[in-house]
Amino acid sequence: MKALAAQAGVTRTAFYAKQNRDVTKRPGPYQHLAEEFERRLQALRAAGHVADPRAAQIARIKTQVAELKERLARRDESVTELTAFKEAPFGSCN
Repeated sequence: MKALAAQAGVTRTAFYAKQNRDVTKRPGPYQHLAEEFERRLQALRAAGHVADPRAAQIARIKTQVAELKERLARRDESVTELTAFKEAPFGSCN
């Protein structure tokens, strides 16, 4: 709900029920939107269309880690090649 509220430009508490002074409940100004959002989200998840955000984050991080490992391996290879070139005798460039 926090992200939804931020995107809508309202406070998160606007999505929840309010309490009157006589302790009776009244709907929050955007409570109907929060309920609709939750209903649609549950329907999409039940249909398998929306991945669990935590699982999606884990998959994204695993992809980033793999890419960074690949970059690091290429960098290490370049450093090794440059070090070998630097240490090669001057006259052996032919």
